[in-house]
Amino acid sequence: MRKYFNTLCLLTACLLLPQQSNAEEMIITGGNLSVAGLSGGPSFTLQGSGFSATGGRDPGFVAAQLCSPCVEGQTVSAAANFAGELTLGSGQATYGGTSYSNIYYTGNLTFTSNSVMLTATSDSSLQISVPFVLSGSLNGYLQNPFVSPSDPVFTLVLSGQGLATIEFLRTSYTDNQGRQFFQFRSIDYKFQPVPEPATLLLLGSGLAGLASHYRKRLRRKIRSES
Repeated sequence: MRKYFNTLCLLTACLLLPQQSNAEEMIITGGNLSVAGLSGGPSFTLQGSGFSATGGRDPGFVAAQLCSPCVEGQTVSAAANFAGELTLGSGQATYGGTSYSNIYYTGNLTFTSNSVMLTATSDSSLQISVPFVLSGSLNGYLQNPFVSPSDPVFTLVLSGQGLATIEFLRTSYTDNQGRQFFQFRSIDYKFQPVPEPATLLLLGSGLAGLASHYRKRLRRKIRSES
């Protein structure tokens, strides 16, 4: 019986998971994903070239939500993962020039970031901002794929970057060393356009030129003083 069950699970997975060879790479350059409260789920708007999607439903994993409470001096990050139809939910989408009023999503959205330290504050809340990187995949279906299996209308491999803002509430408690306690309130990931290679080249050339200019001024100053 166990053998047949495993075989059934494998066949179901093959039906529901689109082939990666058909996936299109999509850089997310606009929109946001936000989570509020210790048990809140995601709400997102993703925007890319010829693509947009809204959705979000049940909670995923958000590292900062484990801060209940956290103490001053502790490090936190914007790391998070939202995976599966129950978490990604359904919503409106536009892809390839076609708009869909209701699309069901599967896939995963993974956010990574460096850790930052909680510091004391006299305000009622503390906000921390940290850059993040997005990776993952998103598949869109006209019907719930776990109720009516079908081919996806799009299969995307996602990437992106931006700035995450985490807000913590300062509690009225301190530990025996006088350090403040904080509790997670919300996190908001704002996507930003990825700089074009030409833009980076111009920026690098400009910085190099500026550095050369100041080196020449410094050499002239040294010669005049010697």
